[in-house]
Amino acid sequence: MQTLRSFLMFVLLCSLTVSCEPPKKEKSGTGEATAKAAQVEEVAPAEEPVVAEEPVLAEEPVPEAEETAVADFSVHEWGLSRYAADQLLVSTSPPKRELPAPLEDKPPRLHLGHGSGLSNGGSFAPVPVGKPLVMILPGEKFDRTTEISVKVELVGGTFREVWPTPQAGAQPEHGSAYTWTGIRAQAEPCGRELAPAVGHEACTSIADKGLCEAAEMGTYLSPVPSCLSVGEVRTPALVYNGSVPGAPAPLVLTEGDEATLENRTAHVFGPVYLHQGAALLRVESLEANGKVDVAMAVPFDGELKAVLKRDLLAKGLTEGEADSFVAAWSPDVLRQPWVWQVFGFYSPEGVEAIAPMRVTPQPKEVVRVMAVTIE
Repeated sequence: MQTLRSFLMFVLLCSLTVSCEPPKKEKSGTGEATAKAAQVEEVAPAEEPVVAEEPVLAEEPVPEAEETAVADFSVHEWGLSRYAADQLLVSTSPPKRELPAPLEDKPPRLHLGHGSGLSNGGSFAPVPVGKPLVMILPGEKFDRTTEISVKVELVGGTFREVWPTPQAGAQPEHGSAYTWTGIRAQAEPCGRELAPAVGHEACTSIADKGLCEAAEMGTYLSPVPSCLSVGEVRTPALVYNGSVPGAPAPLVLTEGDEATLENRTAHVFGPVYLHQGAALLRVESLEANGKVDVAMAVPFDGELKAVLKRDLLAKGLTEGEADSFVAAWSPDVLRQPWVWQVFGFYSPEGVEAIAPMRVTPQPKEVVRVMAVTIE
């Protein structure tokens, strides 16, 4: 029995000894695992920056989307540039008197506006020639509390008149650019009778004392389906004009049996109208720095006013805006005898080249239609 007990104790001790050995091996294995884990932890920091960069890349397009946000309104502008007696006038309503002859040895000026007149150097002969009109047309989703700013620059030139003026007062001291701020647009018409009277301070303070363009707005403007508020002033359109010294004519027409029409600008022109005697001709487009034979011009199919209106609509003006353009120029440019040799249209890029415009917030559409006459 004692022997049996001794044997069982021996077996029990052996069992305990064996059962204790695996933990020793596990302890050794745990040390190896700990060492491996330490190695993994040493590698992990090198991988962390790669993971951290992912959200930064995902966020990059966000500011771009904010910068290109488009508001639900459109901007429409129309006008006419007149090159007469080696001088350019940019306008939207007809002159009420004969254009003066140029003064010798003085640089020509580009003019934007009716009433701005012709100028050679320091001499200024007042001639009402119309104005570029800027209209803002809200869309269905437009927030009427939105404040809009419109900045126009005359490259190399100086403004002469703006409307509305600051605080509806006198003309400001003009430079080469002007900005209207805090403009509110409503999708409700306001009458053309809101044009200022000729005795308004905005008109009497025009430096050359010539005709006030803003006051002439009511004589030809068709009803505008929106109304603008600039401070306390309500108006159907913004008005500006000015002059740019030494602006060369963009189109040159040669005479003779092999007559040509040349575009001397870096922008497309078209369509372009010509006349030979009683015949009216049309050139669909003139490439930048391009030239065409006058013999390639197509005879008009219809009256000038009808053809002109179709072209104005094709360029993006509304029917009311096209009617206003035709009405403005019917007493002068659109009647015989023709006062021009060439009547054409800048491309939108061409308009931007002479009078860049910046609108904030970004509108969904900008339509700038500027015609040109070479007289």
